[in-house]
Amino acid sequence: MKKTFFLFALALSGSISAQVIPFDSPAWTFKGKGVIQEYYEGKSALYLKESGALISDAQFKNGVIEFDMYFKDLWTFSGFYFRVQDEANYEELYFRPHRRGKPDAYQYCPKINGKASWQLYHDQHKGVFTGNPEFYPAEELQGYNGKIDLPLDRWMHVKLVVAGNQAELYLDREESPSFFINEFKGPDAKGPVGIYTGWGGVHFANFSVTSNDSQRLSSERKIVSEPLENRIESWEVSNTLEEAKIQHVLLSDELLGQLKWKKLASENSGITNLSRVARVKDGKNTVIAKLEIQANQDMIKAFTLGYSDRLAVFCNGQKIYAGTNGYRTRDFRFLGTIGLFDEIYLPLKKGKNVVYCAVSESFGGWGVMGQIDREGIRIKGD
Repeated sequence: MKKTFFLFALALSGSISAQVIPFDSPAWTFKGKGVIQEYYEGKSALYLKESGALISDAQFKNGVIEFDMYFKDLWTFSGFYFRVQDEANYEELYFRPHRRGKPDAYQYCPKINGKASWQLYHDQHKGVFTGNPEFYPAEELQGYNGKIDLPLDRWMHVKLVVAGNQAELYLDREESPSFFINEFKGPDAKGPVGIYTGWGGVHFANFSVTSNDSQRLSSERKIVSEPLENRIESWEVSNTLEEAKIQHVLLSDELLGQLKWKKLASENSGITNLSRVARVKDGKNTVIAKLEIQANQDMIKAFTLGYSDRLAVFCNGQKIYAGTNGYRTRDFRFLGTIGLFDEIYLPLKKGKNVVYCAVSESFGGWGVMGQIDREGIRIKGD
């Protein structure tokens, strides 16, 4: 849905003061189709179009990032990244002026092993995860996306205050934060900071970054996401393979013998971000997430699933389900956000059963989640 252009430099030393860093400073490195330094609407500004700018020697983990943005009525994904470890791992926030006033005008989007994860981390209604059309109360929002009436044709001030695993996002110099990011999902380490645009152009001005490992937020807030009841708590995740390898009705012993496994825990929401242990590369866009289920008798067991983007389920080696949940696959408005949308029925035999969920990724987030009642069964790793 967007393009991120950035240049990651190897110099990871030094510090940045609280003062504004001029865009003609050697601290900046640039990459992209359109980079113009100019005086714009009363400010010394940087115009970026499908481009990025990075302060490569910033060692930012906690503290304050501030700058101004000037939006026109254009389709664009424009924002900033921080805690950059390399070109595939960093924290990111961006704005969409073409979605102003909509629930996704703002988006938190951690990048993990090259995968942007906006389909996994979002603040839609509870039905995305539970199947019930109930909206979150304000105190339970995670701050991952939200409605902003982004201003056009004037400067908007952006301020992010970061303290440990949480942050406050202030817009237009309001006294109270517009969003409270309840739990970062990306790198927990110091790194460079930068700004960027994808597609339409945006002006930036008055950029400053202040590192402060003693930074505090204006209010304390607990992480409120209670563990999803009966969620799958962990999976064994395979190495990557080509999606074509799992198109058959049966999983061959030869294929299974080639797989190596890593244990990956799910989050409280039930989501398991597969990018944490796998990376799409060289045409290999699929992993197999495995469960071992011990049943006390033969039974048919309901299993509720969420995934992004495509899924094939094998029970004891035989395919019993295949589906798609990618961007605009179920409806032209559907974003491909992960949620417990599908229920299948596992034909379990008494004793040991192995369930393989082959998950294939295109873009937007690589994940799987599951929910199953434990009556009569035991799952290895619970």
